[in-house]
Amino acid sequence: SRRQRQMCIRDRYLKDLTFIIPVRLDTIERIENIIASTNYLLHCFDTKIIVLEACEVKNNILEKLLDSRVDYIYMQDKNPVFHRTKYLNVLSKLVVTPFLAVWDADVIVSCQQIISSIQLLRHGGADIVYPYDGRFLDTTLKYRKLFIVSSDIKSLYAVQNHFVLPYGIYAIGGGFLANRFMYSCSGGENENFYGWGPEDQERLKRWEILEYNIKRVEGPMFHLSHPRGINSCFGDYKREEDSIKELLRICKMSKKELCDEIKHWNW
Repeated sequence: SRRQRQMCIRDRYLKDLTFIIPVRLDTIERIENIIASTNYLLHCFDTKIIVLEACEVKNNILEKLLDSRVDYIYMQDKNPVFHRTKYLNVLSKLVVTPFLAVWDADVIVSCQQIISSIQLLRHGGADIVYPYDGRFLDTTLKYRKLFIVSSDIKSLYAVQNHFVLPYGIYAIGGGFLANRFMYSCSGGENENFYGWGPEDQERLKRWEILEYNIKRVEGPMFHLSHPRGINSCFGDYKREEDSIKELLRICKMSKKELCDEIKHWNW
């Protein structure tokens, strides 16, 4: 119907939402994934995307390959460990839209799931929305090429029975949409998490302690597989121990203690 067509056109305009994506390109698969994921978002929506690349040398490869509508930022970083939480805080301070999406470079969800998520935020039905129901489906390296070649999410649904659930049926990583003001009030990202670790679990626990309204929408999130190096695992025992200690430290806090803690986060 005409009304349905008008609604469909209107849903494409996500001018009140900004996707922020920090990335360290350690493999060719990572490059392919971020090109595919950002192109997919821009095919679905007229929206703002900011990609921050942090690495030792600016080689201009990613900037040239990204769609011209993507805002690209380079920051020199000689550290082999990618401090993702720090770069997310850098990015979130650049967001001027009322809503933001903290997004991984390798994830795909249906357009409708993003629309349902932003509508919850716009109408005050949630402070934070996970745009999937907990099923974080890893495509495996064998099947990821189906999406890289086709750019069609239907190609992933067609073979989803071959995918794995690395984090069970209630995953909380990959990406979320948030009311920017509420996200900022919660402290943004906890930079005490250095490198890969349980920051997704800590962030959710922090929101729960602060009594935020957290929702999910129906449907899976697809993860385009890639080789896993130092920035896709703990890497060493000391970092693993420090990350778990930080998670447990936050989990034990009362709402008042957490609010006081956040006030002293100088980032």
